[in-house]
Amino acid sequence: MDYSSLKKLLFESADNKNMEFAKKVFNTSYKIIGLMTPTLKRIIQDHYKDEDLKLSDFELGEYQEIDIVYLATALKRAKSYKDQMEFLKKNLYFVKGWAVTDVLNQYLKKATFAVYFPYFEHFAKSKNTYEVRFAYVGMLKHCDSPDIEKIAPLLRYNE
Repeated sequence: MDYSSLKKLLFESADNKNMEFAKKVFNTSYKIIGLMTPTLKRIIQDHYKDEDLKLSDFELGEYQEIDIVYLATALKRAKSYKDQMEFLKKNLYFVKGWAVTDVLNQYLKKATFAVYFPYFEHFAKSKNTYEVRFAYVGMLKHCDSPDIEKIAPLLRYNE
């Protein structure tokens, strides 16, 4: 499936009721297509391996669901956790909503606190609200680590 076919599928799978609900809840400048989460996850799972689906074809920064599919597809295609995080270091800058950053952790490969912590430091120090949000949400997976206190100096108030 190529990008234009994927985009058509996303719009055909939209739920108008969900779109109206999402607009109220997500508080974002993104346009919302209105896909239910299970539908979006299924589309990602069904198509991330499609060779005709080129990441370079995606039109980013307009629709929340398209940005989620783009990022999730790239993460699922990445060979290693390091590759995933390096991709995110280069690509989270354009994200405009917490709903996008919060979903990404489910597509990351497992990592120990020690492996994640340098990336946490990178994202937590960002001036970009959603990169910081990504760091904080990702750290929740490591709350039971004996080294968790290392994050305290990096936490800061952020609306």
